[in-house]
Amino acid sequence: MSGAGRPSGGGVEPRFAVSAGPLYGIVLAAAMVSAVGASWATDRWAGDASAGALGAAVAGATGLLGVVILRPGKAREASMWMTMWLAATVLRLLLTPLVAGSLYFALPLPGRAFLLSVAGAYLVCLLAETLWLARSVHDALARAAMSSGASTPAGDRPSDRA
Repeated sequence: MSGAGRPSGGGVEPRFAVSAGPLYGIVLAAAMVSAVGASWATDRWAGDASAGALGAAVAGATGLLGVVILRPGKAREASMWMTMWLAATVLRLLLTPLVAGSLYFALPLPGRAFLLSVAGAYLVCLLAETLWLARSVHDALARAAMSSGASTPAGDRPSDRA
């Protein structure tokens, strides 16, 4: 019987850290692109670019908070990376509507434009973070498998991608 937190195969999971700089940069860039797009769309649609920019800023700020909670520079096991990502995502999922709702009722903004820009920017930031983190974890696990002598299928090695 395996101990708590140990894989049943008797092996130990590899520990690795994810590059913090690119992860912050990707989420920040996604938030900025969303803010520009939302500002342009809400200006043309509702006549108020500030609603789109503010909505994207709310989603971008909660996205960056999720990355801060994830602490990408800390080395941990692969299963813990996914657990931490899930915790950061749940916090972001709960915090984004709370902040957006508070601003919606506190400021005179065009509601539909503001809420759609929050939702759009939230999804763009989440997609960017998820793709980067999944790729980083996959590459780290492939490197660990190659260094331990285990074979990896063709195409799964980091060196197979140009």
